[in-house]
Amino acid sequence: GSEGELLLRVRSTSSLAPNLVVRGIGDFETTENRSSRVQGIALGANSLLLVVGIVLSARLQERVYWATAALFLASTVVTAYLSGLGPLIYWAAYPQLVLFVASQMVAAITVVGNWFFMQFLETRSRLPRLHRLLRGSQILVLLPVLASPFLEMRLSFLLQQALTPILVALWIALLIA
Repeated sequence: GSEGELLLRVRSTSSLAPNLVVRGIGDFETTENRSSRVQGIALGANSLLLVVGIVLSARLQERVYWATAALFLASTVVTAYLSGLGPLIYWAAYPQLVLFVASQMVAAITVVGNWFFMQFLETRSRLPRLHRLLRGSQILVLLPVLASPFLEMRLSFLLQQALTPILVALWIALLIA
């Protein structure tokens, strides 16, 4: 027989039944190039929003704008990581940084997102119960982050994953109350 090359990309929300697509090399490269362009545009838009957020923060000196800029920064890093562009382009020379970003993404988004909501909704004065809940979830998420220098990175990541159901329960309690 003849030899050939097979390129596969597996995308699935289910680990039991992945959706596999077999393509020729030309179609594979076209699809990957299109996907990379779209991801690059999304990353560029996030970066632009980050710059706008920083400029507004510096000009207006309002905490809500600093929280917005921090949210755009966290969103940009997560988008870069999840698209694969971050590990390939931005921090390819630092494999430990790739692991660190992966292990701290949930914590960063939760802490920064909660800070944004607390500033935007002025929860301290208007919704003190919600403020306590958001602050508590920030502290809960930060515990593994603060412990990570003393733990193996994998253990820190597993600890964060174990705390996720508690965060979900807190949010459900908020929705029910």
